[in-house]
Amino acid sequence: MLSMVGAFKAIEFISDICYAAIQKKQRMEHIGISRAIRALLVFLVTIVLLILTGSLAKIMAGWVLVYCAVAFFYDLPTARRFYPATVDFSLTRTVQICKQAIPLVAVVTLLTINANISRYVIAHYLSEAEVGYFGSMNYGLVAMSMIFIAIGNAILPKMVESFSNKPLYIWQLIAKAAPVIVALSIGAFVASLFLGRTALRIFFTPEHASYVNVLWILMASSVLVGLASLMGFAGTACRAFTASAVVWVAVVCSTLVVGIVLVPRSGIVGAAYAASE
Repeated sequence: MLSMVGAFKAIEFISDICYAAIQKKQRMEHIGISRAIRALLVFLVTIVLLILTGSLAKIMAGWVLVYCAVAFFYDLPTARRFYPATVDFSLTRTVQICKQAIPLVAVVTLLTINANISRYVIAHYLSEAEVGYFGSMNYGLVAMSMIFIAIGNAILPKMVESFSNKPLYIWQLIAKAAPVIVALSIGAFVASLFLGRTALRIFFTPEHASYVNVLWILMASSVLVGLASLMGFAGTACRAFTASAVVWVAVVCSTLVVGIVLVPRSGIVGAAYAASE
């Protein structure tokens, strides 16, 4: 099972490299098409294999085939349209790329830890039921984060180009994107105030609706998450990889400490504040 997960993640990384080449040419529609095709095929394969076999291992194998098909029959040919394939086995260049990648790997690792650390604190001090309630509330913030990432990816090529030619233009791009993020966050928060309790009852259980204040806190924090995401893309464009890693070390530490302090006193409401700070 783990080998299957590793296989489709490895194929996904090939697609990600192709996305980087496509994104540099600001042809984001190809990335959207690729992800839409992959998501649809994964959904269909999962349903079919679940009905026919009921085997999780066979479903994962189906995922690997889907990821391979999309990567090799759509992503790579699309990337080659913009960048003809070349091979460079320069050891020096490889070492340079690895050195550049280390801080980025650290940032991605810290992002994953920070996204899940509140759940571990809840599990330690409370129970698995509270972990489930908190995870359900957090889906709203996850959805908003995906929107923020899409906005950041859309302007990242312009930021990278501006860093080489007109660095101050990056701030103009930030000034244009920030109001959009703020408006979306305010809209999501207002929607959670009026519709949150009803949505939790419909999509989850009546017990979830009793924790709607956790949803409100998380959605209110989405504006900070969005702006932080935007500044993270700016840091990436400016190649401030090491600085980003240092910042995320501080964020993870603060989330852990605040969670340890607040969760025993306030339950998952404290976890929401810890995840939001």
